[in-house]
Amino acid sequence: MAVDKKHWYKNPNTTWNYRRKMSKWHFDTTLDDTNYEGIKMNFVKFKGDWSNELDRSQFKEQPPMDLSEYLVRMAIQEMIELGLDYKCEGKRMTVDPTKHPKIQKIVNSFQMRSPYAQVLLQKPGELFQYHIDAICYDGINRHKVTDMNEVESDEESVRLFVALEDWSWGQYLLMGNYHWTQWKAGDCMWFRWQDMPHGSANCGHVDRPMLKITGKKTPEFEKILSETDKIINV
Repeated sequence: MAVDKKHWYKNPNTTWNYRRKMSKWHFDTTLDDTNYEGIKMNFVKFKGDWSNELDRSQFKEQPPMDLSEYLVRMAIQEMIELGLDYKCEGKRMTVDPTKHPKIQKIVNSFQMRSPYAQVLLQKPGELFQYHIDAICYDGINRHKVTDMNEVESDEESVRLFVALEDWSWGQYLLMGNYHWTQWKAGDCMWFRWQDMPHGSANCGHVDRPMLKITGKKTPEFEKILSETDKIINV
């Protein structure tokens, strides 16, 4: 195994430096993660037309930028060191069951507890640098976190993505060493956010909407995750 010593931030007060020490991923750039156990592709696929819901949507929300929050400062520190504009990630919208009933049906299909869903829109030229999540959701008040040691390993939260439009050139998600491209609308990806570094970019010509769902495990979700190419009509 190749031991990586290059991908660390100089400033120790970054989410990456802390979370990397906690991660169980191999951090070996030479390995192929196509079949890595921390990623599962298309255990379900969604069929339907939710384009009208996207067309009517307004993407006005920005990623968390409240610098009074310790965890936000840790993440922003990475962008400062890389020389990135904090607005480079793109904008998003929170899924509203009354405005987005079909997209909400996708969310409900996973049968998570307390799901929270957003559609992330990346325009050409936007990106989210390679990072590792530190989810504070449904149990920890992230406003009260003052030290990364307060963020314990959370095995109950789950996170996944669902493509809402077919893939276009220049759009991709990088999970570990796995490059997700050429998706179809309705394809999905689950990944172990606890371990998997990931990033996304759009160097193409077409906007890229992607549904992100965060929630808590349930027996029903575990059953769905064990499926292979299950089709759900929306």
